[in-house]
Amino acid sequence: MAVLQTHKVVAQLPAALEPNAIYFVRRSTGYDQFVTNGAGVVVAYPMNVRIPAAVPGYLADGSMLRLTMNPDGQLPAYTSGGAQLNIQVLFNG
Repeated sequence: MAVLQTHKVVAQLPAALEPNAIYFVRRSTGYDQFVTNGAGVVVAYPMNVRIPAAVPGYLADGSMLRLTMNPDGQLPAYTSGGAQLNIQVLFNG
């Protein structure tokens, strides 16, 4: 089994990446996470997060309502013409 390494860097990924590593790169008020494979190449692994059944929404008068989410993390919305839009909602845990 490979030994996992973690690296915290401030502004950007280094030019040479270590194999089997996780990099945390500061961006804005948070961070981006990068994972390398055994060859030291960044690979895309989606983060598993719990998708809530509903999210709060607020009307202009300040009242709150619950907006039902699709299981895939999309929020269905409709245009005035009746067309459905699926808005992807991002969760960070």
